[in-house]
Amino acid sequence: MWRKGDVIIKIIDVGDADYKAMLDMRNKVLRLPLGLNLFDEKLDEADDILFVAYYDRGGSELQVAVKSELQGGASQGDVSQGGLQGTSSLQMVGCCILTVAQKQKKDYNKTGVPSGKFKMRQVAVRENTRGLGIGKHLMLCAESYAIKSGFAEIFMSARDSVYTFYEKLGYKFKGKEYIEVGLPHKIMYKKLPKINKSDLDHLLGLKEYL
Repeated sequence: MWRKGDVIIKIIDVGDADYKAMLDMRNKVLRLPLGLNLFDEKLDEADDILFVAYYDRGGSELQVAVKSELQGGASQGDVSQGGLQGTSSLQMVGCCILTVAQKQKKDYNKTGVPSGKFKMRQVAVRENTRGLGIGKHLMLCAESYAIKSGFAEIFMSARDSVYTFYEKLGYKFKGKEYIEVGLPHKIMYKKLPKINKSDLDHLLGLKEYL
């Protein structure tokens, strides 16, 4: 679990209560605006690393943004009310997923010693909380996890609307643009640095909790 200011990020499991809320948020942010439905897709995420970002109600800027969204017609079911350690003081505002690259998945599961790449996917931040650093914090936590787990690279299929966001975080383009879910995409990747694990979260400006 990590904390950056008013944002708390933790890893959840598909069996956790917040997984359904995560799916609902991903559907609302990433699929419904395109006329698609996430629940029509085959979801096999039991082996994935699921990162969820929450805001602490003590953070007024985030609180106002989420309150505004709820007043704008979002149901309470769209936002996690349980969240973390049984408290209702946190609201789900973003998420992302790391998946072991398919060709290395068998070896990773067998040996437990990863040596390859993570695929980043399903990065989503609630519309009214964008621009507050949530997406960046999610990416930093995912990168921290990947480095500590021994991975050398993260890559993704990025939408054209977020090319600049990922470039600012050090991601580079690979290959030509293509169409996915009706939108232009490019492969983007980042070689992960080798950093002393004990210094990693400090260098990223994160506070990690066990």
